Amino acid sequence: MAADPVNAIGSRREARETALGVLYAAEAQGRDLLEVLADRPVAPSEYAVEIVQGVAATLDELDVLIG
Repeated sequence: MAADPVNAIGSRREARETALGVLYAAEAQGRDLLEVLADRPVAPSEYAVEIVQGVAATLDELDVLIG
């Protein structure tokens, strides 16, 4: 059975929202991104983890670009 594309899109949207929440919480609390990610009471989706890890890996470069 094929995956429902509407649910797949919704899941990715929810993962992006989760990742954004982690990024905001880390910034607001002055904590490490991966620490905040690990402290989530419910394990985030694989895609949300991938986003946060990607940001964490390139944070210095992103800070320069965003300024």
